[in-house]
Amino acid sequence: MKAVKIAFLGFVSLSVSTCVEPYDYIYEDSSNPEIVIDGYLSDEEGIHEIRVARVTKLADFNGVELDFVDNASVSVIDDDGNKTEFTYRDNGIYASAPNVRAMPGKSYKVRVTLNDDRVYESLYEQLPEDQSNPIGLSYKLDSRDIIVNGTLQEEQGVTVEAEIIKEDNNRFYRWDINHYFIIEADEAPEFTLQNQRHEQDTALRFCFIKDFVTQEVYLHEDISGVASGSYQQEIEYVRISPKFEYVFVVEAKQLIMPRHAYNYWKEIKSLAQNSGGLFDSSPYSVSGNIKRVDAAADEENEQLGFFGVYNASLDRKFITQSSLGIYKEFAPCQLPIEYTTPHPCEDCRLYEFLENYENNPPSWWVY
Repeated sequence: MKAVKIAFLGFVSLSVSTCVEPYDYIYEDSSNPEIVIDGYLSDEEGIHEIRVARVTKLADFNGVELDFVDNASVSVIDDDGNKTEFTYRDNGIYASAPNVRAMPGKSYKVRVTLNDDRVYESLYEQLPEDQSNPIGLSYKLDSRDIIVNGTLQEEQGVTVEAEIIKEDNNRFYRWDINHYFIIEADEAPEFTLQNQRHEQDTALRFCFIKDFVTQEVYLHEDISGVASGSYQQEIEYVRISPKFEYVFVVEAKQLIMPRHAYNYWKEIKSLAQNSGGLFDSSPYSVSGNIKRVDAAADEENEQLGFFGVYNASLDRKFITQSSLGIYKEFAPCQLPIEYTTPHPCEDCRLYEFLENYENNPPSWWVY
């Protein structure tokens, strides 16, 4: 298999329920377009997603141009031949119906057929045995030392942890993280969150935001026999910022996976940490479980990406300054001397974030 390059491509429109992995694995020789297929099926009932993209060429300055594949036939097939169809949504994403889940004892593979009759399949994967361990998130006020203008300073932040319960067998974890918060346009009408509740057509003071999260691979291997009981495993550290002015929500989906899937993501994480740049050649290749299987496929038909079947559970924590025991005032949005109306300070709907729910937050975000 050819050496791969790793590109951090911000598919920031994906929600925590997505099955799409936040990385692309790109062949160094891109003269022939390569297909990237990523996704997973979990035991949590809901919409599952598979992403299909094509690397068309290396652009100027080592950039990568992607062509989202929007006309493929995508399905997940179990070991009895039952097929679950996925329909195209956007940005190369194919989504299932909302009642799809993986069942214990069953094996599943993904199949992607392009309009030129090329066919790609993963190996069969199944849920890890006896791996039920629902996620339990917690958080605490913390601090880190940072260097600012050559001076060592202490920075306040929040450490997010998950409870790990010891078992007789090794367990392999990955977490997908999302952040949400409330943004205020200080020059907007004098609304409160409550009296803004039913406003739609006027300028809004508050908006509910799904934030862009720096792409990381959060992994942990729990080794059996080392101890008993449970312990807290740090997942991420979030510095205190204006996003904590009202409420900051951490949402984590915990994935429990088999060893070979964990090893795959461990190698990807190592590439991300050790490469000299986003598009530097990696010193070795990372083999996924996707292959081209049509009659015209050659012997070297390993493709890029991975399809997994994992145990999943979801938890959210609503973090406020009072819950952290702190109180900070953040600088208001400043209108420039000259500006064009409307301006973000006047209406929070004008802010550009990953997803702006405006005045209609998700059903779980009660206010």
